[in-house]
Amino acid sequence: MNKEIRDICIDTGLRVRCFGVPFIILVLENSSIRSKEKLWEMYRSFYGAVFSRDIVEKNIEYLED
Repeated sequence: MNKEIRDICIDTGLRVRCFGVPFIILVLENSSIRSKEKLWEMYRSFYGAVFSRDIVEKNIEYLED
């Protein structure tokens, strides 16, 4: 991560694969949400609002540490 991002964001430790692309989930430094489980729930629900359940289940993946 570049310095500007490191100064305002925190790595949550949550890793996901979205439509085949791996992502590191970050939060703003002042975010009250730090739980991996809560962030994972929010991440999936975001895509669930746009895509069908079948598409989300096939394309949104929690990556274990």
